[in-house]
Amino acid sequence: MQLHAAADAEMSQARSKVAECDRRLTGHQAVLDAGGDPVAVAGWTRQVTAERATAQTVIDAWKPRQRWTEPELRVFLARLGDLAAAVRNADRAGKKELYRKLGVKLAYAKNPHIVTVEIDPDAHDMEISLCPRGDLNPHALAGTSTSS
Repeated sequence: MQLHAAADAEMSQARSKVAECDRRLTGHQAVLDAGGDPVAVAGWTRQVTAERATAQTVIDAWKPRQRWTEPELRVFLARLGDLAAAVRNADRAGKKELYRKLGVKLAYAKNPHIVTVEIDPDAHDMEISLCPRGDLNPHALAGTSTSS
């Protein structure tokens, strides 16, 4: 559990750093647009760009892999639970919140009757993680254990 909290903190710090660097780069552009010294601005920009790249490397390192093994996928699906039942049994507001957390957007066109589904896997609020050992501890899956 502490490892997960450390990873969350590291990701949060890296995201903040990227945002800070983006703000600084916007400021550098404003200085340049206002007639500032291009050589000085270029030096600042190189430094900030390097800091941003370092922070982005941290973010990229924690992104999920593109391909999961079958056991990892089974654990992931087990942690989701009965998603179809959750959607079926949710009221309108509950479905809206569930779709938001999953990063799913639905758009309905009356004529012709078409539903367009857009999924943004990076926009979800779900907290799903896999044990690096591939541990299939049933207590961890059920959320009944306080330690991992």
